Amino acid sequence: MDYISNSFMMPFISLLSSILIGWVIGPKWIVEEVEYGGRRFRLRSLYTVMIRYIVPVIMLILFLKSAGILGH
Repeated sequence: MDYISNSFMMPFISLLSSILIGWVIGPKWIVEEVEYGGRRFRLRSLYTVMIRYIVPVIMLILFLKSAGILGH
């Protein structure tokens, strides 16, 4: 169970989470939560690009690698 959880489920759930936050809910909601109370989120545009485009691709590659679909 530990191997399955660490190798397959964690990359898959993080892929789904990044898609949910990046595209369904929207990164604006997270930015508003970080800035709540007057705090400033300086890296908001970088966060938006990362959560929408970079993180899902990396998590997909990691999942495919751990599933044995991509080569060694």
